[in-house]
Amino acid sequence: MQNRGQALTELFADILEAGEVSGQQLAVPANVYTAASRGIYYNKTMADAAGVTLGETITMDELEEALIAIHEYDPSVYPYYEGDGGLYMYWLYSYETFGTDSAYGIVWDANEDPTVENLFASDEFLDYCIRMQKWNELGLQPGDPTDTTTAQDYYNAQQLFCVVATINPAQDVSFASDDFEVASASLVDAGISNTSVTEYMWGIAANSERPDKAMDLLNYLYENPDVANILMYGLEGTNYEYQEGSDTVIKTNGTLDTTFLCVGNTEETLIESPAAEDYIEKWEELESTATVSPIIGYMFDDTDYQTESAVLASTINEYVPQLMCGMFDSEDAVREEVDEFVSALESAGINDVIAANQEQLDAYLAEQ
Repeated sequence: MQNRGQALTELFADILEAGEVSGQQLAVPANVYTAASRGIYYNKTMADAAGVTLGETITMDELEEALIAIHEYDPSVYPYYEGDGGLYMYWLYSYETFGTDSAYGIVWDANEDPTVENLFASDEFLDYCIRMQKWNELGLQPGDPTDTTTAQDYYNAQQLFCVVATINPAQDVSFASDDFEVASASLVDAGISNTSVTEYMWGIAANSERPDKAMDLLNYLYENPDVANILMYGLEGTNYEYQEGSDTVIKTNGTLDTTFLCVGNTEETLIESPAAEDYIEKWEELESTATVSPIIGYMFDDTDYQTESAVLASTINEYVPQLMCGMFDSEDAVREEVDEFVSALESAGINDVIAANQEQLDAYLAEQ
């Protein structure tokens, strides 16, 4: 980094430590702007037809009311979709998470109380699971973790009313549609967190034959916008055209799909419509109003907990999909399953891992 990553070091100076573990730089952030709220993007054309009105910020109860109305309007449409049973509640509740699927614990509000807790033993997790069982029973979500169709595919085909997501100017572009009007509603206020910074990162493989050249390339992609533009958008005339009257805003034609590619200095690369010339201005406004977490630069070192990590992951994969998809006959059955799940996690060592995470986090905060 010191010798070959000068552009990266300068660009990500304030958040670079988010990729450090025990003093080693294992990864670098991929996005220049990292602020986001969390909630849903939804088919506003469908909402209007169903007489559903959602504000820019909503509650879980307001979301539920909207989903019920959508189901009554058109029972053939999925109002909500848990897909393969992933931990979708992350996009609907405010917390920062550690490890895959919160296996190393969560912090509800790092600015108020940086205590690491077991998400799965919380009232919030139980309430969400009970709500998912209710939604399944009401026909608001299909409740099938074996369905391999993505939420995005159902949404684009207008077979799904809404999708959970981070909400920011980049996501506004990703979820835009030529076939229907799109709007968003936040359930979690805008923030810059450890999770938002580390969601997309670049690293160099440990078995790379030329890590020096890999670093040269990565650094080059962030100092040369022309190359970054080619990777993200392809070639003018082949994959996109400039919007009339603009030399920065382009309209892509769908011949190159780079949905999850994050590369280049956003302030210097092209802007994809429907975003406009004020794209960077919107980003800067969001960043200026977002709450900044005090643990952005923290990363739990799980080196001594690899065995526990594997068992915890297996346990989470065993229980979470059915709970998230609401595949139970009653609320009592959900409560019994959650109790069994929490007991299994404790047997797998989650309390020891969380205690170690807390100790490391306390040491990190003491140094700030």
